[in-house]
Amino acid sequence: MFHALFSFKGRLNRAPYWGYSMLMVTLILVPFMVYAGIVGYQLGSQGTVSEAELNQAISSQLFWPLIAVMLATLWPSLALIAKRLQDHDKSGALALPLLAPGIAYNVSSLISADAPVTLGLAGLSIVVSLFTFVYASIDPEDADI
Repeated sequence: MFHALFSFKGRLNRAPYWGYSMLMVTLILVPFMVYAGIVGYQLGSQGTVSEAELNQAISSQLFWPLIAVMLATLWPSLALIAKRLQDHDKSGALALPLLAPGIAYNVSSLISADAPVTLGLAGLSIVVSLFTFVYASIDPEDADI
């Protein structure tokens, strides 16, 4: 299991790839759901919420453990995709576009971009990431690519 999640070398066929991918999704979604529930409860008890109160609730101390979970699952997720790509005789470097959403968000935050620019970057990066994820998931023996 350690080799499957932390090493970029080797290959990974479909069943272990999907199993480990579901593990990564679970490790990310459960803390997000708990965080959203806590923030929603905090805001729901106040009635009408201003934008400042919303920003304060979102950037609460609970936010940083969530970021830690995301960072902790980043390496294993990239390793899984890279191995799956290598199983298709493709370069594992094609897993790097999966970093695009995070990079796009950080770049737009640094330049204090307007909402349309931020949404455009986020949308484009999500499309690139989804394409990479689906491309890694397709078995070349099952489809003519």
